Amino acid sequence: FGNYERNEQRAVGTTTLLVPEFAHLNRISPSPFFNTQLSLRLDGRFSNRHTAFVRYSHDGIRAYGQARGYPSSWLRQPAWADQSILGLTSVFGDTMVNDLRFSYFYINSRVASVTEQECPGCLGVGAPSITVAQTGLSLGGSATQLTLARRFHLNDYVTWQRATHRMQFGVDWEYNRGGTLNLSNEPVTLTLFSPQRARQQPNIPPLPSAFRTLDDILQLPLQSVTIGVGDPRLLQENGSLVRSWNTLRFFFQDTWRLSSGLTLNYGLGWSIDRNLNYDLTKPVLLAPIFGADGLGPTRKQWKNFSPVLGVAWSPWFDAKTVLRGGAGFYYDFLFPG
Repeated sequence: FGNYERNEQRAVGTTTLLVPEFAHLNRISPSPFFNTQLSLRLDGRFSNRHTAFVRYSHDGIRAYGQARGYPSSWLRQPAWADQSILGLTSVFGDTMVNDLRFSYFYINSRVASVTEQECPGCLGVGAPSITVAQTGLSLGGSATQLTLARRFHLNDYVTWQRATHRMQFGVDWEYNRGGTLNLSNEPVTLTLFSPQRARQQPNIPPLPSAFRTLDDILQLPLQSVTIGVGDPRLLQENGSLVRSWNTLRFFFQDTWRLSSGLTLNYGLGWSIDRNLNYDLTKPVLLAPIFGADGLGPTRKQWKNFSPVLGVAWSPWFDAKTVLRGGAGFYYDFLFPG
C-alpha cells in the first residue's frame, strides 16, 4: 500500500501601520504553507502461524507565517518527521497469540526568523528583534525554537485464552533522545521610543522625516533592552548536553467471564519514567513550598503500580442492556518542553 499527498496553500498577510512616519512600509506579503505526506506499507505471510508488516511514514512542512508587525518579524517553520514500524504476529497453538512491534520516530523542526529566501528585500531581515513602541512596527527576530528528537519503541504483548479467562500481559519500552530548545532574546531584543515621543524630549538629535532604512530606525532613542544570559542547555547526568531517557512498563490483565451476563476485568501494571534530572537540587526560592529539607534532587520512584478493575453486567437474558463500571490508577509519562 502506498499513499502520497501534497498540500500547497499560497496565502498572503497584510502589514498596516497608521503612524505617518512608517506608512510607506505598508504592504501585502506572501504567507505560504507547503506540506508533503507519504506512507508506504508492505504485509507478508511467512507461514500459517507468522505474519509481518513494515510501514514507513513521512511528514514534511515548510511554512512562512504572519506573527506580528513587519514581514521580517514573521516566523519560518520548517519541519521533518519520519516514523518506521515493524510488526510480527505469531500464533502459538490454538489459544495464544504474540504481537511484537518495534518503531523508530524522528523529528526535526524549527521556528525561527525569516531569511532573504522567504522575504527578499524586506527591511530588518537578519536583524535582532526591534519594536518601535506605540506604532505597531516590529522588525527582525530574536527567538528560536529547535526540536530534534529520536525515539525507539519496543512492545511485546501476549494474549492467552484459557477456559473462561482471556489474559493479556506484556512489556513496553521506550528510549528517547533529544528534545526542544528555546532561545529567547538572542542576541538581543530592543524597544525604541516612537518618533512622536522622541521629538517631545529635549536634547534629542534631529530625526529623519521618513524612516526608510534600518539605520534610520535605529536613530530613535532606546527605551529598553533585553539580553539572554547563560546557556539554555542543561548538563545531563552523563555529562552530555543532550537529554536521553528510558521509560518501561509491564502489565497483566485478565477478562474473566463469570457467566453469560457477567464479566470481570482486572489487572496490574508497573512503570518507571527516567525523564527527570535526578542529580539537580532545587533552588532556595522553593523552600517555602518544599521546606528547607525538601530541596534535594528528585527521588526515583520504583512503586508506580497501576491496578485496574472493571465489570460488565447484563441483568436480563435478552442482553440488550449492559451496565459497565470500572476504576483504575494511572501514571503519566513526562516529556521535556
